Amino acid sequence: WSFRKTAGLATPGIPYGGWEGTDSELRGHFVGHYMSASALMWASTHNNTVYAKMNAVIDALYECQLKIGTGYLSAFPSEFFDRFENIEPVWAPYYTIHKIMEGLLDQYIFAGNTRALAMSVNMANYFNKRVQRVIKKFTIERHWHSLNEETGGMN
Repeated sequence: WSFRKTAGLATPGIPYGGWEGTDSELRGHFVGHYMSASALMWASTHNNTVYAKMNAVIDALYECQLKIGTGYLSAFPSEFFDRFENIEPVWAPYYTIHKIMEGLLDQYIFAGNTRALAMSVNMANYFNKRVQRVIKKFTIERHWHSLNEETGGMN
């Protein structure tokens, strides 16, 4: 739901609550965990139902990434990274992105989903450009300082 909202797509149904709630800055990380878990489950069982469900998730996320058009994919807006880069309070955006990218990579590694790999590469390219802009605008030290504000993310 939140991925679709961030992408500007229709949001049928009811969003999850808790950490995945629309008011949570950590929303989206659960999907990453699901993608990792389902890839491992499929690799050990080759269950067709699991395979179909995990591919449906990848296809839905792919639609969101295409709509955004920059390689970005998340359940929260990219403005969370503006706050992060300005050393303003925000709850672990890189941690969440790491979980999403890891889930996509697990879908590729354990289930052979090449679309998931391409999506992860698109995300990496987006964040590479974003970090390069921060370094150019400020300094590499400033980028390191912002990473110190979020341990456990992609640092």
